[in-house]
Amino acid sequence: MAAVPLSLRNDITGFKAETTTAADGTFQFFNVPYNPYEIHAEVQGFKPMHMSIDIRSAAPMDVTLSMQLPGLSESVTVTAEPTASQLETDSSVSPWTWTSPTSCGPRPRWPRARWRS
Repeated sequence: MAAVPLSLRNDITGFKAETTTAADGTFQFFNVPYNPYEIHAEVQGFKPMHMSIDIRSAAPMDVTLSMQLPGLSESVTVTAEPTASQLETDSSVSPWTWTSPTSCGPRPRWPRARWRS
């Protein structure tokens, strides 16, 4: 990808270098001290890219960077207003009359069993 702005930085030492990718997508940083760094790239339409690298020699390094498309995300918010009545009530009267078991009169008597030996 051409013309991608890149920054190489170490937040502890305060070192920062910037460059832009060439037409073929290659890039170079010059005079970078030995230390760990992060490469940052931000391009409209892609997720920001951060990659850690460790510079330990003067030899050139091949580093491949990949830009990713942002994921799609949707959210739906549903709100409801309370209604005047959430419960239906019925004031009708049943034609049946129910009484408790204690008000039905005396309990029936059952014959008692006797055991004979």
